[in-house]
Amino acid sequence: MTTETTAWIHKTTLMIGQAGFLAEIVSGSVIRHRLRDHPPTEYGTYKPRPVGSCGTHNGVTHIGRGVWRVQTIARNGRVEIVKVTDHNELEKVLEELGYPDLLDDLLYDLIGQAE
Repeated sequence: MTTETTAWIHKTTLMIGQAGFLAEIVSGSVIRHRLRDHPPTEYGTYKPRPVGSCGTHNGVTHIGRGVWRVQTIARNGRVEIVKVTDHNELEKVLEELGYPDLLDDLLYDLIGQAE
């Protein structure tokens, strides 16, 4: 999922246009995705980590996958999300979510994926 720009997740309480931090939660062979108003945090330091592994605790790994926006909501509740890659949109979303200080981390990730 790290290089894809669209994905489908299970979530019924989101609205079209809503943006947030995508967290990937891995427990054994089960992988879940959650779109949240706050980024995942590193275990132990609780430092926001919008992109990359946050570590493993009690067999559960949390991974930040960047900022995504809801594009479509299917009748069955599945949600199509698209990764926010535009600098201006990313800056606006981070300001709305209260995390403008994470812009450099996210831009660095986007530049790395483009290479």
